Amino acid sequence: MEKFLYDKRTAAQMLSISVRLLEYLFERGELRRTRVGGRVLVHHKELERLASRGVIENLVPQVKPKKPILEAPVNGEKQTAEQSRSGSPRGDS
Repeated sequence: MEKFLYDKRTAAQMLSISVRLLEYLFERGELRRTRVGGRVLVHHKELERLASRGVIENLVPQVKPKKPILEAPVNGEKQTAEQSRSGSPRGDS
């Protein structure tokens, strides 16, 4: 017999998302949940509805690229403050 209600971790695994993103979907009203006692459960039909709408891809936050890391000095050379600002490990422009 197939299950009809899933806990948060199982529901997130079925959607291939994190539990935190699942909770975000609850907060936004994109996914309905049922509380049974102290447990939060998600109905199978809700998972199917959400997966068929394809909204998950649009909800994943875009990650901003980090600033590039300065290269390490070559052969034990020390970088000056000006070289660090220029982004060149040897002060070359």
